[in-house]
Amino acid sequence: MKFGGIVPVAVLLLTTASCRVDAPVSDAQAQLDRRAPMNQENVMQTSKPSDNEIVLTRTFAAPRETVFAALTQAEHLVHWMKPTDMALVACEVDLRVGGTFRYVFQRPGGFKIEVRGAYEAVDPPRRFVYTETYDFSPLKVLVTTALDVADEKTVLKQTLGYSSKQERDEDFDGVATSATEAYAKLERYLAQIVGGI
Repeated sequence: MKFGGIVPVAVLLLTTASCRVDAPVSDAQAQLDRRAPMNQENVMQTSKPSDNEIVLTRTFAAPRETVFAALTQAEHLVHWMKPTDMALVACEVDLRVGGTFRYVFQRPGGFKIEVRGAYEAVDPPRRFVYTETYDFSPLKVLVTTALDVADEKTVLKQTLGYSSKQERDEDFDGVATSATEAYAKLERYLAQIVGGI
């Protein structure tokens, strides 16, 4: 089965944590899912800088610490990191070098997809590096996420490293599509946090 890129955003916490999200989607969540991205400045940029890499770049109108929290804390993650027609039903995270993470996504019909990973570097709120694997694919991706500050905004640069050009090419369209969708949801969620909603 080719799933094509659950966005490789680590579900990170400072200590091991668990969450379950079994409740139906709220009206507020449905609105968050439907709204268009906030503005054109924050459009996802996707590139192939080498034969085995994909680089995703996206600017968020929020402080770096807030973006890091939204990327790394389960209480935030459950509000935005859900592919269309899937629910995040479980997450387990241990944010430290050598720590691991696991998330389970479920389709309406009950089919589940599991994503696992191990952290290789953690430097809050600037950077984290992990290896990501999937229960539905032999793919193993090295993901480096860097958060930089520019003009009071946060620039996310995520580099996905593959073992071959073929793996990178086969995953590219799925990653580009899912990252664009997920980070648009993250932008809208950040606007709620920053706006105090």
